[in-house]
Amino acid sequence: MKYTLLAAALLLSIPAAHADGHPRFVANVGYASINNKGDTVVPVQLDTSWPAGTEVENSDDGGAATLGLSWYVTRDIALELWGATRSDNDIEIDVENAPDVHVARYSTRPLALSVQYHFNDAFSVAGRPVVPFVGLGYHRTAVSGVSGTVAVPGFAGLEIDDGSGLAATAGVDVNLGNHWFVRGDVRYLQWDTESTVGGRRLATADMDTLTYGASIGVRFWSRPPAAGLRAG
Repeated sequence: MKYTLLAAALLLSIPAAHADGHPRFVANVGYASINNKGDTVVPVQLDTSWPAGTEVENSDDGGAATLGLSWYVTRDIALELWGATRSDNDIEIDVENAPDVHVARYSTRPLALSVQYHFNDAFSVAGRPVVPFVGLGYHRTAVSGVSGTVAVPGFAGLEIDDGSGLAATAGVDVNLGNHWFVRGDVRYLQWDTESTVGGRRLATADMDTLTYGASIGVRFWSRPPAAGLRAG
């Protein structure tokens, strides 16, 4: 019985939290640099048969379009679903005075659900409200487009697992009015993955993904904001 009353109280509090004209839904679209700075998921060992000066290059600084959808439980607390399109990662052997040798290629695509706290009325810049926020939640990162080369022994038939883990966010919104705003954010995605070839494990990697994003967003109000209300 007490859980039923608690749920009813929560549901009744949601419209009340928006009765003074605060936004209910927010959507923002943008672009993010996605950097996988954890362990190397595809280890490459160079033997003495390679020319002097040969190095392994990891290109893991891809970019992706992003979409965020938020539902405000209160003026300050929001639930956000955030995702990015595919970001490509390449591993190559850089040979001096010769073409690079492709070793492996894979793509990542994260999707995160988090709870955010927005510090409304914190401060302003040039008369415009600036709203910092932090968030914590859970993400799942899908790995696709995995390919290994036959030019380097041991990487043909490469597979890399999906992963999931902690998602943390920090950012700031600069309001352009009651409806529009621009956002900058940094996200940390912690996850583990494993690479295999023919069922044989190559490596277990701790992936520390950092994203640096910029976006533009729009608010959808439960009711028009009151006159003179500073949108948050």
